[in-house]
Amino acid sequence: MRALFPRGTAPTEIGELIEPAPGSLASYRPALRYLLIDEGAFENDSLAVQQNAVAALFRLVKSRGPKDARAGLRELLRWLKALKSKPDSVRETAGEYSAPPEPRKRRPRA
Repeated sequence: MRALFPRGTAPTEIGELIEPAPGSLASYRPALRYLLIDEGAFENDSLAVQQNAVAALFRLVKSRGPKDARAGLRELLRWLKALKSKPDSVRETAGEYSAPPEPRKRRPRA
């Protein structure tokens, strides 16, 4: 897959990805900064010594065969299981990012 931006030049502000709006609509352009993590910038050797879930996911994505993929998947599952043993506040926070939004409750008619 070809990258949309050369390495190191991708925007980190969502508004930069949206065509500028004319006139008074410009103030409604979204503004949201985010952290961009370039998985391709990490070599397999440097990922091998990292002990975290993101490194495990990158190793899985970059695996070169079934054996590497199984090892990467086992490691990622180990990290996800470890999350289950964390205090509720950590699990709830992680769940907020992965769960669909709650449906809005309807107000009773008067």
